[in-house]
Amino acid sequence: MEWKEISNEAQSRHVEGGNGRKRKQSQIGATIESFVKFKRSATSKTLEGIEEVSMEKCLDKLDRIDGFTDEDRSYAMEVFESAINREVFMKSKNNNARLLWLKRKISSCRALAIIM
Repeated sequence: MEWKEISNEAQSRHVEGGNGRKRKQSQIGATIESFVKFKRSATSKTLEGIEEVSMEKCLDKLDRIDGFTDEDRSYAMEVFESAINREVFMKSKNNNARLLWLKRKISSCRALAIIM
C-alpha cells in the first residue's frame, strides 16, 4: 500500500460526527470528479483516433495513388468498411507493402463477388 492510500485510510477512520462525514464525502466527490475527467480525456483521444482513420481520408489517400482502376477503387470502398482495414491502410509506414496489401484485399473482394 502506498503512503497516500495509508494516509487516506487513516483519515477515513478518524471520523468525528457530521464533520468527519463531510470530509469523507468531499474526498469521494473529488475522486469521482477526477475519474470523470480521466474518462472524458480517454474518450476524446479515442474519438481523435477514429477520425484519423475515416473512410474519407482513406479514399483521399487512394486517389493520390496511380495504378488503380475505377473498379479497383469501388472494391477498395468495401475493404475500407472495416475500421481495422482503414487503420492498416492509413498507418502502414511502407508504401509498397500498403499497396500489395490493398491489392490482395481487392482481389479477395473480387473473388467473393464472382462466387456470389
